[in-house]
Amino acid sequence: MRPFHILWDEEENSCFLSSTGNAETLGTELLESLLKMAPTKEEERRLQEYKDDSPVKLGQAEKFLKAVIDIPFAFKRVEAMLYVANFESEIEYLKKSFETLEVNHSSSSFFPCQT
Repeated sequence: MRPFHILWDEEENSCFLSSTGNAETLGTELLESLLKMAPTKEEERRLQEYKDDSPVKLGQAEKFLKAVIDIPFAFKRVEAMLYVANFESEIEYLKKSFETLEVNHSSSSFFPCQT
């Protein structure tokens, strides 16, 4: 899956999505925010059924979500990009945790020896 980049045009009240974005460019905060905005299945269904000629007009947030859900697997892609963005820090955290366990194991009798 290719990542995408989101650009919002305030004048046109429209969303432009480009496949040139990556996790580092967007940043983890934006990716986490996008995931929090993910619509429910019912909201997604309503947005997909919405027609531009409807008497009810969408607000900016709804227009943005409609543009995002038109991208195949958009929120799965955001999840994947967030995973990639956090991968190195998670690995470092796990390494330090295992080092701590190894040090504690070799220097204390907290863990009983198995014979």
